[in-house]
Amino acid sequence: VVLGHPVAAKNVPFLASDNRAGIESLMKHLLDRGHERIAYIARSDDPENNAARFKAYKQALKKAKLSFRSDYVVEAPFSPYSGMSAMRVLLELPQRPTAVVAFNDHVAIDACRAALEYGLKIPQNIAVAGYGNIPSSLITTPAITTVAMPLREMGEAAFESLLSIIETGEATPSRIFPTQLVVRASTLETAS
Repeated sequence: VVLGHPVAAKNVPFLASDNRAGIESLMKHLLDRGHERIAYIARSDDPENNAARFKAYKQALKKAKLSFRSDYVVEAPFSPYSGMSAMRVLLELPQRPTAVVAFNDHVAIDACRAALEYGLKIPQNIAVAGYGNIPSSLITTPAITTVAMPLREMGEAAFESLLSIIETGEATPSRIFPTQLVVRASTLETAS
């Protein structure tokens, strides 16, 4: 049983959040607030989730009739403070983004830290959003807009699936769990 991302292997059930719907809701929120220069901080060392989130990001831009800009996509590999480095790259662009969608909340928190180091106010100068709804996303200043996953429900379902496989020897169905947009202060200002 794989928890957290889809897998292609047959007879290996997975339980994952709906990456597409999560990013779509986040992008709609930012677009509705007037943002047209939205960047994405990627994490390709989580290929399944990153590919789905990145695809949803690009589709949302296309649906809004906004051009995809490769310079607005920066990698934040799994390492301490990589989100800060990625955000610095975005902030050094001649036309920096007005909003940033981070692969997860850890990266978003790092991105906020870098923006503050540049003397920017969040969300007045740049909006930042993450994915995951980790506890730290609520206690940062400002609190991070994020996509919540039903982690407890996913964990319980993974355990039940594993138990069923042990008892019956039969693979259980894979499941995609719904997400929920959690709007907080990091994106509440309208783009200018």
